[in-house]
Amino acid sequence: MAKKIILADDNRTFLMYAGLLLKRFGFRVIPAESGLEVLKIVKLTGPDLIMLDVHMAPMDGISVLRHIKQDTLISYIPVIMVSMDASSETREKCRQHGCFDYLLKPIKIDRLHDSMQRCFYEHLGTNRKHVRAYFNNKVKVECNGQTYELLSETLC
Repeated sequence: MAKKIILADDNRTFLMYAGLLLKRFGFRVIPAESGLEVLKIVKLTGPDLIMLDVHMAPMDGISVLRHIKQDTLISYIPVIMVSMDASSETREKCRQHGCFDYLLKPIKIDRLHDSMQRCFYEHLGTNRKHVRAYFNNKVKVECNGQTYELLSETLC
């Protein structure tokens, strides 16, 4: 079963592109356009991860993070903060409130992949070194002078 991620950002373009990328990684994405929306749906959906933009209105991501980490029913859910704000003060404030990781926009795919691997698989000892994305096309493979056309499900 695919892991559920709440992706929260007040920028619809970012929601669309980041959501598409996460879906390509095999996750189920639940978009939210505000921090208040996250707090409403987090208990209903039981996500495996929450990704929050730091600067949203009317409730910013740090306030949402603080609410999540103070609620014993949902405090176990890892939260990755996402922002264009590279200041050490903002990063430190997020870490003090219990965020799992802090990613800068624009998100680098390898950095996102690394964060997801640490979040979901590091404790199992099954981290993947390379990004795996679903790819449903035919590929040609040559072996011992013969060409085979095969269906490909994933690339790694």
